[in-house]
Amino acid sequence: MIGIIVTAAVSFISTNIDDIFLLTILFSAVAGRMKVIAGQYIGISALIAISVAGAYGVAAVLADRIWLLGIVPVIIGIRSAFAGDGSPAIPQSIGTIGTAGLVVSNGADNIGVYIPIFSQLNVRSLIAAIVVYLLLTGVLCYAALKISDIRAVKAAAARYSRVIVPAVLVLIGLSILSRGLL
Repeated sequence: MIGIIVTAAVSFISTNIDDIFLLTILFSAVAGRMKVIAGQYIGISALIAISVAGAYGVAAVLADRIWLLGIVPVIIGIRSAFAGDGSPAIPQSIGTIGTAGLVVSNGADNIGVYIPIFSQLNVRSLIAAIVVYLLLTGVLCYAALKISDIRAVKAAAARYSRVIVPAVLVLIGLSILSRGLL
């Protein structure tokens, strides 16, 4: 069981390290931090569900097409870049569903890693791996929340988010889209 826990922890960290940056931006810019946390959990849960289905052959086609969700961060990034009304770079209304969409759209690597792992596990080990992923999602959210509360990060987010956030979202989206096109 220790091997499963270590494998789950390593696979989670390696596929979600980029999410800490995205979550930090969201926590700095979006009202309703609980909505961001809920969206992260919904997004991770969706990626886990897709991966479980993929491990059993049900979602193999979907896993090959997940890159199409890269359009979500591109649209949010472009929309926020052209919001010239002084509104925040990330719309306050992004909320739970928007966050979940960003997590899922950035989750092709999760699916690509989780499916082979899940396909080798029995039910008990699969449940253990999922519990590890959900626990580490909480740790990830907590770390990003603490980073977003650092005075220098808050100041930088307030000062530069109108430029950085749209650029980062568009780059994330284009990166996701390019994975499917190459």
